[in-house]
Amino acid sequence: MEQFRVSRYNKPKTNNKRLIGINDCTLREGEQSGDVAFSMKDREMIAFALDEAGVDRIQIGFPEEDKQAKKEMKRIIGRLKNAGTETLIVAFSDQWKAQVDNALESGINHLNVIYRTSPYLMKLLGVDENQATERTLEVITYAKNQGAPKIVFTPTDATRSDWEFLKSISRKALAAGACELSVADTVGVATPDAIFYLVQGFKKEIGDVPIGLHAHNDFGLALANVFAAFEAGASMADTCINGMGDRAGNPALDEVVTAMVILYGYQTNVKMSKMWEISQMVGDIAKFIIPANKPVVGKNAFTEKLDIHVRAALKDPLAFQPFLPELVGNKTKIAIGKGSGPFALRAKLAELGLGDKWEDDMIKILLAEISRFAEENKRSLNDEDILKVIHKTTR
Repeated sequence: MEQFRVSRYNKPKTNNKRLIGINDCTLREGEQSGDVAFSMKDREMIAFALDEAGVDRIQIGFPEEDKQAKKEMKRIIGRLKNAGTETLIVAFSDQWKAQVDNALESGINHLNVIYRTSPYLMKLLGVDENQATERTLEVITYAKNQGAPKIVFTPTDATRSDWEFLKSISRKALAAGACELSVADTVGVATPDAIFYLVQGFKKEIGDVPIGLHAHNDFGLALANVFAAFEAGASMADTCINGMGDRAGNPALDEVVTAMVILYGYQTNVKMSKMWEISQMVGDIAKFIIPANKPVVGKNAFTEKLDIHVRAALKDPLAFQPFLPELVGNKTKIAIGKGSGPFALRAKLAELGLGDKWEDDMIKILLAEISRFAEENKRSLNDEDILKVIHKTTR
């Protein structure tokens, strides 16, 4: 059975066997969203859901010095079945050494060493390029000597950094013991062309070293930038459930995974079928409103209201939908409200178990009442509303 139908003008990727990794940052970046705060129980639920969904790596957050927090974090890491874990080591912090020690004590297997590399952020720290490089190498060397399993180096604000300096500090970081590089568009100011240029440039400069992208959505380009990075040779992307994160957020896990597989033909370990479920769970935990029109997991992502669309969708689900919603755990819905037509209403009545033997005149009356209700309440009708309108109109 056909499960999706995409543009014939997409670049063909049917023979692309590249496995792309997902590093989900919800427990760190997601909690940096303006109104979000997770309890330890919340963090456990999210971590285990991500693990079950097949995410390759989970960014736990910053190493905690509090004994209870460290104990609970260690418990989470010890109970994960498949996912690797990552924490940030803030190399420009005076407490960087304690961060490394705490991270290794907790059992985290990826230490992501970050240092600000743009002239703007280095100025805020009061350091120059030499000092930034020196501290970065000091932290990586210490972590390596302490037995860090894997070290990632992230030049923060890379997209506003000097290219020659980026190459220099990244080469030295890798030589000192880092085994991966993450390109950070910290302020979300890069275009896809810029991301492609940077990732491709790094691939030429540093050879066969895994490269990831940490993108921000300040201009709504985070998802496009992820795929520009993949096209240039990146093998990992940072995501957040529901697109949460600092300011305008990070690339949404569900959008990255579905587009990766359906539009680009890449492979991933993440189960698309878990996307709706995990989105709703985190939305409830964080009290984070998921926009109705959000792609993939929004309540209207597969909702049809216009009569001709409902008619077509019932005959051919892919007529006006890019892929079957069941692939991500969502479902097709018929919205009844202002602009709904007789076919859509009949289909909805049948769905509600009210049969399809409705006279045309009664359908017209119901549609008029439905339109009036929708205008007064500024929304479409839910099933209970429809039943009330029927009762009011037919009594």
